[in-house]
Amino acid sequence: MDWSGKNKAKKYEHNLTHNRYNKVVGQIQHIGHKLKLLDSKDEIRIQKETELLEKLYNLGFISTKSTFSQIEKISVSSICRRRLPVLMCKLKMVENVPEAVKFIRQGRKYL
Repeated sequence: MDWSGKNKAKKYEHNLTHNRYNKVVGQIQHIGHKLKLLDSKDEIRIQKETELLEKLYNLGFISTKSTFSQIEKISVSSICRRRLPVLMCKLKMVENVPEAVKFIRQGRKYL
């Protein structure tokens, strides 16, 4: 494995990104847990659950906004799937993620 300065910087950047995403997932799950502690018929709980599900659905972290249990299933990979290179692959704009990254860095793709 080549540990040149460039590779070290890339690995460090990847770890920072992963740590940030992990922190976001932890915060989302913490909010979900706190909401679960409230009475299930509490109007504030129902309103906040709906708002949280709506926001997570709009961000693409969950596939449907029907059940609150999906919040427990959110992971770092849920967030990573929403990154531009992955979306470009899903939309068949490019063949693979490295190619998408290359195009984005070169400024060739605009959404």
